[in-house]
Amino acid sequence: MLRLSAWIILLFSYLQTTLLTGQSFSVLVFETDRSKHLPEVEVYLDGQNLGFTNSDGIIEVPLIQDKINYFFQFSKPGFFSFSTQISKIKPDQQLEIKLTKEIGDYAEIATVTLDEGEGSDNRDSEVYSLLAASRDPLLQAAAFQFGIFRFRNRGIDNQYNQLGFEGFLLNDLENGFLPFLIFSGQNQITRYSENKMSFQVTEEDFGSAGLNQWIQFDPRTYRKGLNANYSFSNRSFSHRVGLQYVGHWGQKGLSLVAGVNRRWAENGIYKGSFYDAFGSYLGLRKSIGKKSGLSFLGIFSPVIRGKNSPGVQEVYDLSGDDLYNSYWGFQSGEIRNSRVANTAYPTFFLNFDSKISANLTVYSGAMFLKGKRSDSSLDWYDVADPRPDYYQKLPSYIQVPSVRDSVTKLWSSDENVRQVNWERFYQVNRSNQRTIHQINGTSDSLAGKRSLYILSDRYSNPTDFEYFFRIRYKIRKVLLNTGYRLEYTIKDNYLKVADLLGGDFFVDKENFINDPNLADPDISNKNKIVKVGDIYGYHYAAKTLRNSVFANLEYRIANWDFLTGIKLAQRSDSRVGYFSNAIFTNSEGVSKTQLGFQYQYKLAAIYKLNGRNYFRGSFASESLAPNFEQQFINPAWRADVLPNIKNTLTTNADLSYYYRSPLLKIQIGVFYSKFNDQIKNRDFFLDEEIITDIDNTLSSGGLINGFYTGLDQEHRGIEFSAQYSLGLGFDFLVAGQFGSYIYTSRPDFLRF
Repeated sequence: MLRLSAWIILLFSYLQTTLLTGQSFSVLVFETDRSKHLPEVEVYLDGQNLGFTNSDGIIEVPLIQDKINYFFQFSKPGFFSFSTQISKIKPDQQLEIKLTKEIGDYAEIATVTLDEGEGSDNRDSEVYSLLAASRDPLLQAAAFQFGIFRFRNRGIDNQYNQLGFEGFLLNDLENGFLPFLIFSGQNQITRYSENKMSFQVTEEDFGSAGLNQWIQFDPRTYRKGLNANYSFSNRSFSHRVGLQYVGHWGQKGLSLVAGVNRRWAENGIYKGSFYDAFGSYLGLRKSIGKKSGLSFLGIFSPVIRGKNSPGVQEVYDLSGDDLYNSYWGFQSGEIRNSRVANTAYPTFFLNFDSKISANLTVYSGAMFLKGKRSDSSLDWYDVADPRPDYYQKLPSYIQVPSVRDSVTKLWSSDENVRQVNWERFYQVNRSNQRTIHQINGTSDSLAGKRSLYILSDRYSNPTDFEYFFRIRYKIRKVLLNTGYRLEYTIKDNYLKVADLLGGDFFVDKENFINDPNLADPDISNKNKIVKVGDIYGYHYAAKTLRNSVFANLEYRIANWDFLTGIKLAQRSDSRVGYFSNAIFTNSEGVSKTQLGFQYQYKLAAIYKLNGRNYFRGSFASESLAPNFEQQFINPAWRADVLPNIKNTLTTNADLSYYYRSPLLKIQIGVFYSKFNDQIKNRDFFLDEEIITDIDNTLSSGGLINGFYTGLDQEHRGIEFSAQYSLGLGFDFLVAGQFGSYIYTSRPDFLRF
């Protein structure tokens, strides 16, 4: 009897397994309009190629026993690739996926619609989460139609934005800036990004008060083949050429993406400006078994760029040119720009991921960057300021009417007056025969042409290392993302002689110091003689180390999504000085380490009325330690730090309504942000002749190292967007943001 029961159980189990594994569901892929189904879309499930959709845009997918999460990837030439994870799929269910054509300068992440449970109050039918539903149309408009130079989202400063790539957080530790120059022009590897405002769901990190942009790169998702392109424009560059090769070797589990490109403009829209940028990249992905993989990406994008100057309205009126650029001048009949930026940041990323089980995935990676950045400019000693638009040369500063009228006419009629006078620099330097005694701190002398005007390069060379380890754990309706991150940077800063402009040497002396005994930047080398390629003026390194841990917890049920998270971080900043000057005793050597501690936490809830109507509310608060630039007063010359340093405290809250459908997206929301105890440094030169200073604190003028402290801001506003798909790849978009961004305190100004 027991044997018969056992055989019955085994037979039932076999039949159940056979029936279940024979079941399937289907995926329908369409473009914009539901009636236009897409054939030959390549479909991957958990990294395995399932084949292509048929002529009706449909592919059948087997239902796998006990499988909860299905990770899909869709790609088709001419369309943006799309990846998504879908849970709790039922037999014979049909999923609908929308792909968007590669038209325009921004892309839309497709919307997934489930037929089952949409609009139902049945607690057993889970409504698809808003958290990964689509890209925000308002952010699309802010990035492209509005433009980053004309619009600041929610009025929030760029220092509160966050840029990430393949799990790495790339913000500059010294000043918080976003290093887009790493990827300069590499559109093929930066085209797939997830952009979210404020503290929304991001698996890679905790988030920030501003825009969170995370770029994803996976060689497996690129279309196999060789691609070449050429474009012509009248924007920052005139020409662009590119070549890319993608290869997949399924049996070896290997995918490769490699490309080279160049963008250039011999003459930019601003006279005297130019642009020349090369780019190269190599990405590899090697599968290790069925559940793990190792990825590598190397990027090298050197750029050389001739800059255009800012200006006041007076110089535009005088020159009669709204595109006036004061940085260039004629040398031997050729245009030469005095302000040239040169960057070269080779960067390497190594990533590892492993799916330990159906519920547990681990990610880790290491990044290394070692680059150079230089910005050229004119430098001079004990002679007139060489800049043509220096305020003391403009008619508005000149008091004698006849002289003022003469200068006004010259500005209008003589281009040499309003541009850099290279010929004069050479004449002054070649005629300045001098003998310098006690050079380089010795009793020696040197005779020759002493340059009074030179061209210098201001270097800021970073060496960065980053490591992260992250765990993604999901069990039933709970998803936990937690990780550790180590970031280290050392930035070498110095001046180097680029061109002596006809002279034989330059004596390293400071202009803005009245006492000649204190004018040597390096007292161990008084009367220091420098030539092309020599370091002078200052030399120091900024060091920062930051350790952080974070945890984001999501809980999703039928009609609700909940999110909470916390992040803790400690940073240490220090300065290393390589020159010793006579003014500051702490100018040379390693400074005292400045320690900072930060914490962040957030809460969010989403009510899913049905598959198309959502309500979201969130709250976040953080305490941010100041960065290197906000602490050290004048790191080029000394190691002193700002007294009574406080963390910046921020509070962020928003409430939004969303409507999502394949054809129409609507978003309406209100937001509130508060920033307390901010620090902003302002370095400038003050002319003592024009100062009206009641308390006499600025009467001496000169070079001012200033800091605003206790600076509070309050931002509040309303934002909305509506996007309707017109078909054939065209969308109609209306977006707007109305806000009140005000300073709520009178900050202290500390002058050093």
